[in-house]
Amino acid sequence: MKQDQEANPVPFRLEDEPSLDGEEPPKFEDIGVNAIGHIASPRGVELVAVDSRPDEAVWHDMTTIGWVFHMFVSPPKAMLQIDNGPEMQMPRFFFLPPNLPMRWRSAPAVNSMCLFGPEFVSGLLGTEPAL
Repeated sequence: MKQDQEANPVPFRLEDEPSLDGEEPPKFEDIGVNAIGHIASPRGVELVAVDSRPDEAVWHDMTTIGWVFHMFVSPPKAMLQIDNGPEMQMPRFFFLPPNLPMRWRSAPAVNSMCLFGPEFVSGLLGTEPAL
């Protein structure tokens, strides 16, 4: 499963705009989010452990890449806003569908994510990927 950011396999696409005209859009490393472990299976399941120390005052826009199960190892202090909904404290565990726009404001944390690729999900459901 190929992603935009091979070096940092976080299962989200960062949608933040550059802070200055002509700059490249930021990457997860630029905002303090770093993968500390990553493993991928040939069946389309990836596990990623992440250490994050971003600026707690800044909201970041992102979109899910695939079906993502997210779990905080340390207690979550982050804030989350899904698809222009209300701001809420990040739950300890949550499951997100692909292509979901969200905003996130984090505090220092360690968390893990499991990304389920479309072929894997289709195989589990026995349906078409578009469904």
